[in-house]
Amino acid sequence: MNQPTLVTLGDAIASFLQEPDLATRGYCMASKDQLERGVRIDGGKPQRWDGRCRFWGATISLPRWLIFLGLYVVVCRSLLILFPLPLPTPLLPFVLA
Repeated sequence: MNQPTLVTLGDAIASFLQEPDLATRGYCMASKDQLERGVRIDGGKPQRWDGRCRFWGATISLPRWLIFLGLYVVVCRSLLILFPLPLPTPLLPFVLA
């Protein structure tokens, strides 16, 4: 085995800088949409900026957001059931009477 092992992230970056990956050449400015549509990117040529403002949460798909929020609600409800909040002490005499 002639090639050194990649132990840290720095090793991987150094390896990539020494021997660039030809399969991804020219894709440094490719957008997610272009990669999903399979658009061929001409390496080294500038691309037009579309100027659309994007919501910060748009990187995650809607189904994943819904799954996350559903699980969050389930966990919160479970915690409230397992560890109920105690009644404030000034109200205890009225509850016990």
